[in-house]
Amino acid sequence: MSIDDLHLRQLSFAELKETVFFVDKTRLIRDFLHGTGPQQMILQTKRGFGKTTNLDMIRRFLEIDASHNGTKETDKLSHKSYKTFATKVPNKNQFLDVFRDRPLFAKNFGEYPVIWLDFDTKGVKTHSEAGFLRHLLNNTLRSAFEDHAYLINSSMISAEDKMNVRKFLYPNSSTHDVTPRQGVALLKRLLRQQFQKDAITLADNVDARLREVIFDPEQELDEKVDVLDILIDENEPSGRMLMTCVLLPPGGSKFNHWFGKQYEGVTEDILETVVYKKPSFLNRMSQMKAWYGGYGDKFNLYSVMKYMNWGRKKFQPLWTELGSLDTFKMAFAPDCFGPKILECFVGCEITPANFSSHLEVFPQAMRSLKSLQRLAFPVEASVCTDEALLHLVEFLVDLGYLNRTGRVYRPRSSPRKEYQILKVPNLEVEDYISKLLYKTVVAETPLNGDENFRLELFEAIFGVSESQETMRRFATALATLLMTSERANQTSDVTLAHALRVHLLRPPTQFNVPYVKLGPNDADLDRGRPNFDLVFAVRAKDAPAVGFFMKVESDEKSTASDQVLSDVVNDFQLEEIQNIPKSGTVNVLVKMGCDDEICRLNYLYNSTQLDQSKQLQIKKEQVAREAREKWNKF
Repeated sequence: MSIDDLHLRQLSFAELKETVFFVDKTRLIRDFLHGTGPQQMILQTKRGFGKTTNLDMIRRFLEIDASHNGTKETDKLSHKSYKTFATKVPNKNQFLDVFRDRPLFAKNFGEYPVIWLDFDTKGVKTHSEAGFLRHLLNNTLRSAFEDHAYLINSSMISAEDKMNVRKFLYPNSSTHDVTPRQGVALLKRLLRQQFQKDAITLADNVDARLREVIFDPEQELDEKVDVLDILIDENEPSGRMLMTCVLLPPGGSKFNHWFGKQYEGVTEDILETVVYKKPSFLNRMSQMKAWYGGYGDKFNLYSVMKYMNWGRKKFQPLWTELGSLDTFKMAFAPDCFGPKILECFVGCEITPANFSSHLEVFPQAMRSLKSLQRLAFPVEASVCTDEALLHLVEFLVDLGYLNRTGRVYRPRSSPRKEYQILKVPNLEVEDYISKLLYKTVVAETPLNGDENFRLELFEAIFGVSESQETMRRFATALATLLMTSERANQTSDVTLAHALRVHLLRPPTQFNVPYVKLGPNDADLDRGRPNFDLVFAVRAKDAPAVGFFMKVESDEKSTASDQVLSDVVNDFQLEEIQNIPKSGTVNVLVKMGCDDEICRLNYLYNSTQLDQSKQLQIKKEQVAREAREKWNKF
């Protein structure tokens, strides 16, 4: 199946094998059968990274082919999945690893009863513990029993057990005396009885209920379903079990939850072999990596397939996970974790360095997430704690919005600490989070969403020159934004700097912003403070870049401008604009502050000589009056 013939959807292992995107991961079958450690394993990774496909592969390889009365079909050549595993891979013209291992194939292919359980609700909200249990009985368990409906025709199963099987095959409102846990235990027992061998259990999306509760603002934490308790009954042991999830359910860490990590996603070298089959994509490999890579050496296979299948030229977000954080929007507010998340675009530092990568701390982590989800303006500082940040970061790592890239020790920080370094993995995720940050600053300060004001803001920035008129226009735009923060009872200097960064990340199409400093650099971190609140560069057509180095202070009192700017000039010597040399740039050094009545802008235009510094003052009352006349959302 070529890229052009591929219709993007959830592909089975057999279907994927016929495509150019296929990667042979059948060694996972051997690892699953012969791996050391617990019999129960959890394959935890992000959406779209191959969990269900890998589970489907194991199922097709291992499951017994049974007749209508449960008799095992012993001829492997006639097994329904034989051709899938015993024929060559079209895009490589070679046999699968698992087929080349003939002893493994002969001993295990088609030799196990397999219980397949998919806990995904397919987008249907179950709303409560009782609703989820009904869903399991009417869908998950029913489907599992349908796979083994031959049991009601088997001579090895008692009449009483056949009646119990029918309860799960045909659930109805009167079926109130059975539970999903009983159903799983019954199926394990009957399959052992039928085939004289422990069943293998494959459970997909075991975190479905957990994710539903977390993402739905309407749902409370007082009810939950312990899916692991449904699957694992000490009184009814089973053979090996493999579960998949995005978020590790409570209790999940006692199983081997690092299992199969090497089989998730697709590596760059594998992707290159696919790209060579489609020459039109050859010159886009580096862009594909920037947009859809970034997970160590892995790519988001779903997004890559979607991009190549549709023959797109324009890169854009394609991942199905994107959008899931919209209910946590307020956690990205300037007065909460917005500035920290923005730092993660280039690499943010979180302590402690050994934070876990799962939501095992169950109810504390859940309470933190639900509290963040229910934030409103003004943001409660008591909710946006260091502990809540850790829980949010763990959550974002599991979902794939952040990637751990290393550790660093800061001996000069106070106190001395080792930090975990995290980074937004790629442009696809960065695009979504920047939109979310923009939605948040608009929700907090509606003026940020006024397109006419945005146009005025960017024209004021790009129009800066030596003339006092252009600097006054620039100062007025900043003061307008600063005052809207003050009126919303926000920390105005923090909010102004953050809002400007967010605007600069998403400029109107006619404006070019080649650089925005999104977080502290190593020197800032070692010093314990940044040089500037805001550093960025803009470039108009056929003109040199203009670099802005700004400090913003609330309640700034009037002083001589050369004294005010002395620290700005000193810190300017230590600051750099990435990929833009200072020598070829017009540099604007700015310190802005407001008291109750006046905003002052002290500045140096393309100079570091303090005796050339200038100051202008604007009355806040006049700015407010003009803003009310021009901007409805002020």
